Amino acid sequence: MLLTRLAGLRIGEVACLRWSDVVNMDGSVKDEIRLLSDMTKRRHARTVFVNMKLREELQQYAEQAKCINRSYPFFASQKSIKKGFGSWRRRLRCFMKARGLKAPAATVVGGRF
Repeated sequence: MLLTRLAGLRIGEVACLRWSDVVNMDGSVKDEIRLLSDMTKRRHARTVFVNMKLREELQQYAEQAKCINRSYPFFASQKSIKKGFGSWRRRLRCFMKARGLKAPAATVVGGRF
């Protein structure tokens, strides 16, 4: 949820992130995340800057999740990377509904269209 709000990523982009995209070899979170063209909606590569608050949260998650392989997804999903978007959206909608928040459109989560 923080990646959609603080970095402007779409839910599909978050689902595509791998450990190597987010974390340096020494275990620290990167200052910027490079999204490849096949990870984005419009097929244009872009760079997302990670602010201090987001970096701290990602670092905390990374320390708890323990990277096994840098090519694995950064966030676990029930399905494979490309097929997992629907389950991510369903979980996000349930999360938001439980907190009385308006559910976003299909790909719009953090205000990014």
